[in-house]
Amino acid sequence: MSIKTLIAAVGLAAALQAGAAAQFIGGDVTLHGIDRDDDLVIAAGDVSLSGRIGGDLRGFGGDFTVNADVGQDVRLVGGSITFEGTVAGDVEMAAGNIEFNANVGGDADLAGGFVNVRGRIEGETAVGAGAIEFGRDFVGAGRVEAGGEEITFQGTSLGSVEFHASEVIIDGRIEGDLETRARELILRDGAVVTGRIHHRGPNPPEIRSAAVVSGEVEHEIARFDSDWEDFHDLDLDLDFAPIGPIISVGFIASAFLLGILACMIAPRGTARIAREFRDRPLVSGMIGLVLFAFSPVILVTLIVLLCITLIGIPLAGFVAVLYFPLLFLAYAFGAMAVGDLIFNRRGKPAGLGLRALSMLVVLIAAAAMGVVPLLGVTAGLILMCIGLGAWVMALGKKDPQPVETAV
Repeated sequence: MSIKTLIAAVGLAAALQAGAAAQFIGGDVTLHGIDRDDDLVIAAGDVSLSGRIGGDLRGFGGDFTVNADVGQDVRLVGGSITFEGTVAGDVEMAAGNIEFNANVGGDADLAGGFVNVRGRIEGETAVGAGAIEFGRDFVGAGRVEAGGEEITFQGTSLGSVEFHASEVIIDGRIEGDLETRARELILRDGAVVTGRIHHRGPNPPEIRSAAVVSGEVEHEIARFDSDWEDFHDLDLDLDFAPIGPIISVGFIASAFLLGILACMIAPRGTARIAREFRDRPLVSGMIGLVLFAFSPVILVTLIVLLCITLIGIPLAGFVAVLYFPLLFLAYAFGAMAVGDLIFNRRGKPAGLGLRALSMLVVLIAAAAMGVVPLLGVTAGLILMCIGLGAWVMALGKKDPQPVETAV
């Protein structure tokens, strides 16, 4: 089975899990001049994208460079994000570095280490970052909230503004009230605030001579600490849809690769596991369930016995570390055994291609069941118990020898 087939199959799993119309998964994804009416979901290391997307844009990856017109919502998680264009719906982004310059019809929620915001946002704007800059091209039609170590505001807000930071610098126009909780509040010469200013902090606000403030200026003396308690009122609504599908894709890919590796290293051993389940499916499942139920007790007992001796202490740590990987391997074995039973009707020794394809189909089906509450967990538990029981039953057994016929 080729790598392209594997990627397509894993993408199918994500599509089933997310209900998405399309999936692009890979190390680097480049989509220039794209023109589509449905959703676009991407999971990749580096993403370069331009064009039109009629539905949602959702992505999880390393670096995003996007210049696109999106007809609905945008939800991106990455190492760094550079976004230009238009968004008709809401925007939710989280990254180490965000450069955002787009016109947004809904709300915008941005979180990162450094965030630079430009463009017009019709809804509410909420930003949480270490350093935040609202550029001169920024226009916030709704409420603007931000929390970070340093905030510089050079744009225009048509509504009220609330900033929480160690240092807040205003060098733009606020056509509403300004509420700050900061150690330092500075209104530079180009600042304009048409409403009142309510500042909470240890130091009074510094208002330069050329700054214009139409309303009252209130200073409430309060201690300021650079911890999360000073930002608890910040309303960041980050609900990233790609996380669930990406976790499912990673889980499927990990189990699949682990199962394939086991089939390549020990082809006879994995064949015996599949044969044991084929011969006694109920017995293998029940044995696996019992072993899994008592596995914590067995694990603790074994660790205690090993810790009695000085030599056994390193082995105890090794056994503890192997517990969850072994259960995960049993899950892969369960998918392999069920796939062999379904697709290998004759029961003859299966080749690596058939073994891999059948196992992948079962893993995808089990992940797709996750759209129904508890069904996906139940399916995964059944596969793990089947694999664990068949694995134990196959230990120590040899392949049947062919019967010699007398001449």
